[in-house]
Amino acid sequence: MIAYRKKVFLLLLLSAILVSCSSRQDYVPLTLLVPSLDENYSLLLEEAHKWKTDAYLNEATIRLFPETTYAIRAIFYSSSQDKETLGVYILWDGTITSEILSHQHSIYQHSPIQLNDWKIDSQNILEFVSNPSLRHTLESHSAVCSSLKLYRSSILENQSLVWSLYISDCVKPPEILYLDPNTGEILDSLKNIKPTRIPTKIQ
Repeated sequence: MIAYRKKVFLLLLLSAILVSCSSRQDYVPLTLLVPSLDENYSLLLEEAHKWKTDAYLNEATIRLFPETTYAIRAIFYSSSQDKETLGVYILWDGTITSEILSHQHSIYQHSPIQLNDWKIDSQNILEFVSNPSLRHTLESHSAVCSSLKLYRSSILENQSLVWSLYISDCVKPPEILYLDPNTGEILDSLKNIKPTRIPTKIQ
C-alpha cells in the first residue's frame, strides 16, 4: 500500500510539473509549410534581371496555403523605368513565371530590398505571432487567402522593412498584423496603414 501511494504521489507530482511547464509556454510552433523568401531570393532576382539588369526587389508576398495560385510573388522596380514594374511568381510546383506591369503615373523609387536587410525569414516570422485566436485560425486552415508581405513602410523612419501578415478567408476583410523583420516585434503603430494597390497588367 505504501509503495502504491508513493507511485500515485510521484504521478501527481509529475503531472503538476508538466502543467506548470505548459502554462509558462506561450504557444507551440505552427506547423504551416511557409515558402522561404531567403531561399528563393536569388531565383527571383535572376528572373527579374532578364527584364532589366538594374531590377531590384520592391516587395514580396508569400502565400501560406497551396490552395492559392502562387507561392511567392515579387515586385521588382528598375531605376531606368518609371512606368513599368515586373511581377515574378514562383508557383507551388516550383515553376517561375513573370509579367510586366504598367502604371498610369510615375512610380516612386524605393531603396532596394536586399537579402541582408532582414533577419527573420518568412518561414520563421509566424513564430512571433502569440495571439491564440490568430494562431488557431492559421492552424485550422480556415483562412486560405492568408499571406505575408515584406515591403518598406513609408511612415517608418528610413522606410524600414515590415512583415505584414494578412489573415483572410477570401471573403471578409483581412486581419492585419505588422511585425519587425529583424526582431519579430509586433508594430502596433502601423495598424492604420493601407495595403499597396496592385498595378494594372500590360495587355
